[in-house]
Amino acid sequence: IFDDISSYTTPESVIKLGGKIWFATESGLVGFNGQKWQLYDPDVSIKWLVKTADGLLWSKNWKLGLISFDGQKWKAEFNIDNSLIDNVTIQTALVTSTGKILLGTSLGLFEYDPSLNSVARLELGKIGITTLHQTAAGNIWVISDVGIFEYQTGQWIQHLKKGNLGDGVNTIVEELDGDILIGGENGLFHYDGIRWLQLLSFPTNCITVLRDGIIMVGS
Repeated sequence: IFDDISSYTTPESVIKLGGKIWFATESGLVGFNGQKWQLYDPDVSIKWLVKTADGLLWSKNWKLGLISFDGQKWKAEFNIDNSLIDNVTIQTALVTSTGKILLGTSLGLFEYDPSLNSVARLELGKIGITTLHQTAAGNIWVISDVGIFEYQTGQWIQHLKKGNLGDGVNTIVEELDGDILIGGENGLFHYDGIRWLQLLSFPTNCITVLRDGIIMVGS
């Protein structure tokens, strides 16, 4: 469609909102309504997208900082210069059920509050974070380069360490009953809230839970 546009392959690079599919690209935000493609603000390159309950898209641009998009144009929201997230790479992002935006970075986990327009560092330290997930019960799961963490009842709990998972974890999915599935280079792991069980031993890079509870796994 666009000869000179490079798109990304991470889950955070594509999102559905307002009857359109939105794509984060190096050349700007691309929208598709099922019939027509449109490029918005080609000077604003972005790598990831999240959406908040008020209908805004959010991302980060190296020049503008944290930015929001109302369907027509970007707005600079938070200047990252000399802030806690200056000089860090945002690798994943998640909007929580309370409306906060979690930023998983190369140097730890941060929380942006749109209502206060402020950023705070959460308690995990300077670790590299690659994946974030919030369960239906509201617990936050963090996949990092040192292992897996869960935030519940006001505290962080470390689950599997890097040695159990191999060199990387690719995906985390919640089953219909609330159990957790995690796929990585060492296989597929299942957590029922009490113990971990390895279901498969070959590398797993994608998991889908169908509406009837059947689990499909790609390797």
